[in-house]
Amino acid sequence: MSFHSTQLLRVNVNMWRSQGLNSKKASHSSDIIASHIQETYSQAKPKMQSLVQWGLDSYEYLQNAPPGFFPRLGVIGFAGLVGLLFTRGSKIKKLVYPPGFMGLAASIYYPQQAIAFAQVTGEKLYDWGLRGYIVIEDLWKENFQKQSRRQWFLAVTAQSNHLG
Repeated sequence: MSFHSTQLLRVNVNMWRSQGLNSKKASHSSDIIASHIQETYSQAKPKMQSLVQWGLDSYEYLQNAPPGFFPRLGVIGFAGLVGLLFTRGSKIKKLVYPPGFMGLAASIYYPQQAIAFAQVTGEKLYDWGLRGYIVIEDLWKENFQKQSRRQWFLAVTAQSNHLG
């Protein structure tokens, strides 16, 4: 053990004693911390392994890229930079223009994938819109259609008379 770690251990023991903790309580809390760390590690390990595998697969693909891949990648990236140049002012434009320009450039090179992406995205947007419409309709029915204005006025005046 080095001098620093020994000194740190003494500080921790003195801190435990000053707080009324004995070595059994400290041991128990360190066991809890160790089990939490082990659980977190066991959950993170498969995710990290899949991330590393994805990186290795990507590296292998880029080493054996199909012909014309890098020029297409350059055009798509340049389209993103052009989109970034057109984003004067609004923060929303900064979020929309670069991916939009890149999507347009990618759809020129990969039209079949762009059509499939647009169909899936359109279906998801339609579903989200329909869900939003249903939620708003339910809220409208609950809050505004159950009570007429007259009933609401009578309820408010009765409540104010009751309070005053």
